[in-house]
Amino acid sequence: MDNYIIDLYGKDIDSIHLKNDADRFVIENDTGRGIITNYHICDGLDITFNDIQMDYYEGNFEFKADIIEINHCKDGRCEYEIDSNTVAFVSRGDLSISNTIDNTGTSYFPTKLYRGISLYIDIEKIQNSRLIEEFDINLSKIASLAKGGNVKIFRSNERLEHIFYEFYNAQKYFLKEYLKVKSIELLLFVSNIDWDNEIKNTSFLNKKQLYKIKKVRNFILKNLENHYTIAQLSKKFDISASSLKNQFKKLYGQSIYSYTKKLRLEKSKSLLLKGEMSITQIALESGYENPAKFSSAFKKEFGVIPSKFQT
Repeated sequence: MDNYIIDLYGKDIDSIHLKNDADRFVIENDTGRGIITNYHICDGLDITFNDIQMDYYEGNFEFKADIIEINHCKDGRCEYEIDSNTVAFVSRGDLSISNTIDNTGTSYFPTKLYRGISLYIDIEKIQNSRLIEEFDINLSKIASLAKGGNVKIFRSNERLEHIFYEFYNAQKYFLKEYLKVKSIELLLFVSNIDWDNEIKNTSFLNKKQLYKIKKVRNFILKNLENHYTIAQLSKKFDISASSLKNQFKKLYGQSIYSYTKKLRLEKSKSLLLKGEMSITQIALESGYENPAKFSSAFKKEFGVIPSKFQT
């Protein structure tokens, strides 16, 4: 099913053939890089292991076949447009189901990280598969979940986590047959789950609200040396304090305080690596007026004090 991966990510990606029916694809743009490892399980079913470290990726999305995509997020976050007013996002532990033919073309990664697994199911090709018949998998139910541009996002639960834990461990050994078994287990799970109780309604945001939250994040990023209260940010961007706090955490997975602190420390690490400024100057540039507090926060984050890191 390699052509589906090319349809999804674009024709200019680099690919390397691996052993055990696997292909590795490298995607790049000016915001970063991603590695997609694809395993062809059987006719109509492929699995990809995704390691994306970029802000966004714009692919071709020229699917003509009826392809169902089931995603599990191991780490990071991904957002994509549902319609002109709504954006869906998946975060750690989430399971999403959609139809690739309805995809708008661009995926965004607000934390510049997305790791997880995708199953691509070609309904026409797989429906007569012996595996589907033998295990009585309800393909029509799975297909109906993603009809008409629908995206379903579901909460993590113990059984789901168990299934994907074994998926991620299986990749270490490149066991195609084991991946086939886990794929069947997942399809059985998806076709029998109590969707009404598992749906995650909190994974959708209005596009206008999302735009404001991103403006807040970009403002913070450009002004890391300054400190702003929730009240100040709320007033500046015309959004209520409660909405700002809740929606920021939904999108970026952290409170504004924690997210800003991490950005400051990442900035200080880059400045230390350049070696052009003193530790006191770097502390001030990163929003720390007290070098001792900066040193303590840096050690807590990176396990070493700034002076040792710099050398």
